[in-house]
Amino acid sequence: MENTLIVDKTQEVQIELKHWSHSQDQSFRECLRKWYLRTVVGLEQKRKSDALHRGLAIHYGLEQFHTLDVPDRSLDVLEYHFSEYYATQRDIIADEADYPEEALTTFDAWHDNEGLRTVKQLWDSFGQDEGIPALTLTEFTAEVPIPGTAVKYQYRLDALVLNTETPFIFETKSMGKDNRKGYDMYDLQAPRNVWAVNMTLQEEQGDSYVPIHHLMYNFIVWPGKRTGVRLERRTTTPSAPMQLAAVSDLGLIIEEALRPNLVIYPNWRGTWCRNCDFFAICEADYEGRDRDEIIDQKYTIREKPTGAIIHEVSN
Repeated sequence: MENTLIVDKTQEVQIELKHWSHSQDQSFRECLRKWYLRTVVGLEQKRKSDALHRGLAIHYGLEQFHTLDVPDRSLDVLEYHFSEYYATQRDIIADEADYPEEALTTFDAWHDNEGLRTVKQLWDSFGQDEGIPALTLTEFTAEVPIPGTAVKYQYRLDALVLNTETPFIFETKSMGKDNRKGYDMYDLQAPRNVWAVNMTLQEEQGDSYVPIHHLMYNFIVWPGKRTGVRLERRTTTPSAPMQLAAVSDLGLIIEEALRPNLVIYPNWRGTWCRNCDFFAICEADYEGRDRDEIIDQKYTIREKPTGAIIHEVSN
């Protein structure tokens, strides 16, 4: 029997980075190909999930609602801002859909039923008596130095509440599956955010700086076939050891990402990969189909990816 020729599709690359982020860090540790395609190549799916549009609308509605002083908040205000943003997504849905009329019917039906019902539950659960001060800063993005490297850590926060004796980070997490258990003592993003924002604020505010110790989460789990929407508000305070553990190896990871012969390979895990944005590409490779055709059909490329190739050797 003749030997079967195994074609090696790995790549050896050297790259440069504009910055490092929590999402980059996650994908680098999870799968090098996933990290490479998103961070260096800049691939993005052409069609975004309906859940993403829904989550963005809820985020926007809550953000606008919480920028008001407590007496000015109402269910009508929350519904208005949610619906206002949701309507801006209709054209995007129509442009991305294979059957626009059917997609828009489903899109509108979700707003009129589950969407407004979720907003009402948010008001009933949190809006009437929560007393959270007006948000000071929203969509806050900054960069801080990563010890031992020339690369900066970039982070983004939904909001900061600073006009209070105990300032805090305010985040909304919406999810299709109940992943609330992931935001526990093993979570890395919360301690990294506390570490990073304190570095930024201390530099900006000087003597008036008041440290941030905790984050407040709004958890929204979308309704399923057998369950209604599930809501939770949780406060977490990452300790100093937790912050150290979350940040301590970033320099080593970046050193690995920047080495001159980094081998890019897929961490193929079968059904576990199905939720990855780049599953279609790896599936094409696995089945021996043309991956370039899949990329043309399903993906676009960002103008300015976070990373760039300095040198590449394809095997």
